[in-house]
Amino acid sequence: FSDVYYIAKYHLSPTLFYPLLMAPLKKDDDDETIANKIRLVSKCLDVYSVIRKSNGRSVSHSNIRIAMYNLIKQIRDCSIDELKKELNKFIKELPKEKNFFERKDGYRLRQGNKTFVKFLLARLTSYIEEEVTGKPSMFVDFMKYRPKKARYEIEHIWADKFQPHQNDFKDIEEFKKSRNSLGGLILLPHQTNQSFGSLPYEQKVEHYLKENLLARSLHEKCYQRNPKFSNFLKESGLQFCSYEKFTKLAIKERMELYKKICEEIWSL
Repeated sequence: FSDVYYIAKYHLSPTLFYPLLMAPLKKDDDDETIANKIRLVSKCLDVYSVIRKSNGRSVSHSNIRIAMYNLIKQIRDCSIDELKKELNKFIKELPKEKNFFERKDGYRLRQGNKTFVKFLLARLTSYIEEEVTGKPSMFVDFMKYRPKKARYEIEHIWADKFQPHQNDFKDIEEFKKSRNSLGGLILLPHQTNQSFGSLPYEQKVEHYLKENLLARSLHEKCYQRNPKFSNFLKESGLQFCSYEKFTKLAIKERMELYKKICEEIWSL
């Protein structure tokens, strides 16, 4: 029930999600049906919350309670098939809101959304690690804030230096937008981030090889003698690749890769 964890810990008030999880359950449902209904509703709420947050909108009780109360009524006593239809309908009919991974320019780090961007990177990184290695999720470790030396931080693949990239951008503001793109970010341990954050990419990428798989995938050696990762790439069709130089185009390509991973994670 990982999605129940996500909505409880990072998204919704229990006064909203408890009634929503209970709404489709019936007294004569068997254990498997109950479990599947809870998974469906919690996945829908995770998708809904991520869409809201990526659009800069709140998921506080006061902001969404009417929509949630209406959804409770729509899904009450539904069968599995009915529940799937109602939840898909609910997501598709969200007014003026679009998944961030459906936008042409993707998504980027801004003032005020750092916690949410870290959440997104933690979900992406833990998903890839789980799918490839089969090991338990590292999500909780990625999101820890204490102790400081053990926490993970957002790493800009580009150092905050405009001069090496000035031929690719008309001004520093355009450079910063590209640098803050989700495709130009990874998660690294605090100490690694502090030690190598200001180095040029060509030097930093050697240190990425010791880190999580999303960071390692930037280095060509990640693709050598790594059968689990190779099999995953074949089965998933995800366009991972290494970069000798990390350019403006590389950031766009990584953003497209992240979009595809997000489609896998936040799909009903």
